[in-house]
Amino acid sequence: MSKKIVSITQADNWFFCQESKSRDTPHSYTRLSVWVAYEDGSASGLLSSHSGQSFELSHPPAQGDGFYIHWDELNPEQRNEALMQGKIPGSAHPGFQQSES
Repeated sequence: MSKKIVSITQADNWFFCQESKSRDTPHSYTRLSVWVAYEDGSASGLLSSHSGQSFELSHPPAQGDGFYIHWDELNPEQRNEALMQGKIPGSAHPGFQQSES
């Protein structure tokens, strides 16, 4: 049975981080699209994905496999790692707000 979503809001500068399967980088960062709140009081971040011409929102892998983290919580090395992976739009995306640190 699926849970009923009661609220959706932007997930500005939030990411889902998990251990990388690649030897080149220790972590994999994927930008969250939205936060959703469910009728039972739980919340989750959703990732956007696309297949051909269609776009959809999906849950990240099971929570035991990763965690949510905000851009401001990343150290310079982690920020660089996330930018190098190409999963963060960076300054080319007007909605991305890079904080000074």
